[in-house]
Amino acid sequence: MSYLYDVINKTPDIMPIKYRLVLRKDMTKGAAAGSKLYYAVNKSTGTCDFEELCDQIADRSTASRGDVQVVVDGLLYILKQRLQKGETVQLGDLGHFQAVIGSKGTKLESSTPPLSNVPGSSSVRA
Repeated sequence: MSYLYDVINKTPDIMPIKYRLVLRKDMTKGAAAGSKLYYAVNKSTGTCDFEELCDQIADRSTASRGDVQVVVDGLLYILKQRLQKGETVQLGDLGHFQAVIGSKGTKLESSTPPLSNVPGSSSVRA
């Protein structure tokens, strides 16, 4: 088992992830036209800002809040650089990070569609 799994499952103040079911088009290969399936989508229960995150990390270590901020800022700076180079960044049990782009489809290869996420944006999949 991973460390992250142990933390989530053995820490009494961490609740299970909340989700809702959403009916969407069935995207599986060979699905009948117009068929739909229910998909689980996570439900946010709030936001933890950067300062709160740094405070919580500092409370669990010998590092000061300022030390934590410097390290996390450095991590974010390098993470952004690596993602802009097209690399995937692996952060242990936290997972991997990669830049994600998307576009609408076109019939011809020569008709390049506009991208919905471009390099340098903050969209990241973890």
